[in-house]
Amino acid sequence: MMEKKLTILVLLKERPFYTKRFIDFFIKKKLKYNIFFADGGRKSIHKEDLDKLKKNKINFFYKKFPHDKNFKTYMNKISVSLNKIRTKYVMLFENDDFLIKSNINYCIKFLKKKPKLIGCGGYLINFSLYNTGQSKENKNLFGIPINISKIKHGISYDLMGNINRAKFFLETKNPITSFNDILR
Repeated sequence: MMEKKLTILVLLKERPFYTKRFIDFFIKKKLKYNIFFADGGRKSIHKEDLDKLKKNKINFFYKKFPHDKNFKTYMNKISVSLNKIRTKYVMLFENDDFLIKSNINYCIKFLKKKPKLIGCGGYLINFSLYNTGQSKENKNLFGIPINISKIKHGISYDLMGNINRAKFFLETKNPITSFNDILR
């Protein structure tokens, strides 16, 4: 079963509305991946949300970390969490995104076929909501889809070679993250 080979590392810092939405979506879509909540917020996750995961027999782990007051504490949270995860694959994830099972499983299959690669990702579509300035009675919002991979880099790293790939990552002025990528 592919789902048991992946842990989704959800990096939390406040925003309980998004955490609840993430959990509800996860349950509604009947996803079975492991979840590790690494919480660097001032307040802990709501107990009701954890109870909902238990009730639905979702395999999860929750760890409260010191508040993410700076980059060092944030990176420590990620490092400690990754050292606790025992599945073959991990996906760093923010609670305001949505998981797409078919894409996740595609990446896992791809990594199985390419043992020299350590990660696999694809396109990320970002829908930013903007208020169109209507009256308080008419609160319609509209979204603009943005293909993040085209903006940030939009290239295939396996074509660059090891040295050029490392050089590109170190010299780039655009921040490149591995959020939503499946990593070995």
